Amino acid sequence: MSEDLLARIERDLCKMGAEIWTINGPVDTLLEKVTQLKAQLEVHVSLQATAELLQTTNKGEPLPNQQATKVKHFVRLTFQVNSRKPRKKNDCREDRYRRLRQLDCDALKLCGLSYTAEDIINISNAEFEILHQHVEDFVRHRNLSKLLYGPDVNKAVESNIENIDDNQSFNKFMQAHKKRKYDETESPHKAAQASVNCPTGAPEEAKGSSMNSYGDVYALDLVDAQKALSRNEDVMEIYLTIPYKENENKTAFLTSWVSADLGILLSKTGRLLAI
Repeated sequence: MSEDLLARIERDLCKMGAEIWTINGPVDTLLEKVTQLKAQLEVHVSLQATAELLQTTNKGEPLPNQQATKVKHFVRLTFQVNSRKPRKKNDCREDRYRRLRQLDCDALKLCGLSYTAEDIINISNAEFEILHQHVEDFVRHRNLSKLLYGPDVNKAVESNIENIDDNQSFNKFMQAHKKRKYDETESPHKAAQASVNCPTGAPEEAKGSSMNSYGDVYALDLVDAQKALSRNEDVMEIYLTIPYKENENKTAFLTSWVSADLGILLSKTGRLLAI
């Protein structure tokens, strides 16, 4: 799907480039749009590189080259007064730090992995605006949250920070981090164990269970399931649950965490279960 979309965009850009030569008049508006698109692509490249790094690092292993330490410095610079260099005239950094503190917990972490403290000050206003507006959607659409809670990233975020500039924002950030840390490390395991009571092929047993407490449940045919699991960029983790002896009459099953985009796509061909 991503490759097809990229190919279509490239064709459209080539077509538009050819049509520009036929314009007899000012192209200032087009130039502004192209400049904005270039800024968007710069941000996309930075975020996508980090997303691929997170997706290719084995669960429980630290990110290569001590990448997580960037988050530690980034968070400190965002919230701590004494970590900043003296301000210059017309310096944009205080406004940018303030706006970074408005971001969702996971979005701020992704920024910290994607940009150094110096980078975030030196990027253009257009790039910063695009980053600020779209980084939360980027995290959500690529289902990156669960990948931002590795032991090294958690340690970096939880390092001691003193002289906080905005205690309210910092406390909100840390509370969100701690809650999601629990949700991402404990909830998937508990959800998988709870689903032992709802084996495939036993709809009567499934009624009244916790299988649908997370959301709607769809049955997929084998072909769709195979296609879904082959999409490495959209499949984050796969769990195998083997029932305990007291549940030996139940079947083993797979639990797969996929991107929001793939989930929507599969829901269109899957069969919604009434449980």
